[in-house]
Amino acid sequence: LYTKYKKESLPVFLRRKNRIERDGIDALAWYQPFHYPDKFGRWGIFLLEDGIWTIANEIEELRNDGYTIDDLLISGSRILFWHEYFHFLNEIAVSTIEISSNFAQTNYQILQDRKFALSNYSHLNYYELEEALANSFCLKKSDRIFRIILKNFMNHQPAGYRDYNCVKM
Repeated sequence: LYTKYKKESLPVFLRRKNRIERDGIDALAWYQPFHYPDKFGRWGIFLLEDGIWTIANEIEELRNDGYTIDDLLISGSRILFWHEYFHFLNEIAVSTIEISSNFAQTNYQILQDRKFALSNYSHLNYYELEEALANSFCLKKSDRIFRIILKNFMNHQPAGYRDYNCVKM
């Protein structure tokens, strides 16, 4: 992993840390849907370099188990990727429904506009439910050694993100 920061120690990004409590993991990485590309026409998974370092800081205690800073950076990238990859899978699933219904409804737009009833998860709106599912998916895809640390990290995120236990995969 190429980085502009020295790999002898882990830099701390206080601004990112504060934003995580407000914006969840999306302060570190995000998925830009192909339904809504950015102004340059780009869509996909975007990982911020300081986001990867922030996750590396969260799992730093694993250095006591022999993990190197490079290991932490690679693991941090994977953790962010799995969360955002779930958002991609969600868009694909909804798109499949749209295509199979011959676009009778634009389901993805309905979901993104938050016009969707969630009878089984009444304490969460659709956005929060998707974030809870994305964090749950991320935990499932992560190695067991990371899960306890990640749960603590996720517990300090906003509503939805911290509700990963409500939607176990």
